[in-house]
Amino acid sequence: MGLPFELPANGEVHTIQNPKLNKLKTLDDYPLWKAEEMMNSPQYTKATFVREPKERILSAFLNKFAQDRSYFRNKCCSDDVLFHQSDRDRCNVMIQKKNFEYFLKRTQDCFDPHWEPQTYAIDDKWWPKINFIGYMDSLQEDIRTLLTSLTSNKDNMTAWDKVGKEGWVSSDGIEGGFMEMNGAGHAQNAKDSMLSHYAPGTEKFVELHWKVEWQHASYHFKEFRLFEDERGASSSSQI
Repeated sequence: MGLPFELPANGEVHTIQNPKLNKLKTLDDYPLWKAEEMMNSPQYTKATFVREPKERILSAFLNKFAQDRSYFRNKCCSDDVLFHQSDRDRCNVMIQKKNFEYFLKRTQDCFDPHWEPQTYAIDDKWWPKINFIGYMDSLQEDIRTLLTSLTSNKDNMTAWDKVGKEGWVSSDGIEGGFMEMNGAGHAQNAKDSMLSHYAPGTEKFVELHWKVEWQHASYHFKEFRLFEDERGASSSSQI
């Protein structure tokens, strides 16, 4: 935080995660003993952000299956994953059809951090050490809370006052608070997208196979149903 970073005009905010661009150190840059010391020390703030599971799985489908077809094809349709040519052919056909049900089935035998439960991203022993957990559906508010809690021991200014208020300036000259541009209108768009892709059967599938997300001790998602009428499940395809 605080280092110069220009957000691309096309809104590709994921580039801020590139260490070559943001010049920030990660735990991988430290020896193992030092990284563990930092994780155990109360002097460091350990923060992470999580995303509502149904929304996150759909996002993985849209980005890594429907849009970037080569990603899923290389990951899950290759001959070292599917041994029969007929299965590989079907995999490619399902990608062309952007079949959500097929994608969900394959997440159970083709593993990837983009669609595995978020709890697996951090070892169980470290979750209790995380002292701030934010949520993508309240990103702007949680970012402000986090940055406001971080105070410099040099000038006694919070990270929010130093960099959060001004945030970044995109290459087309638009200014905004940190993460403000990324969060605008997100909630309604996410719900509309879920309603247009999920069916009762696929929603139940995610609730079953990602149930650890709703049962996690460190973060909590409000449970909701896109399809309340159980009779609707009989009219949709089941997976």
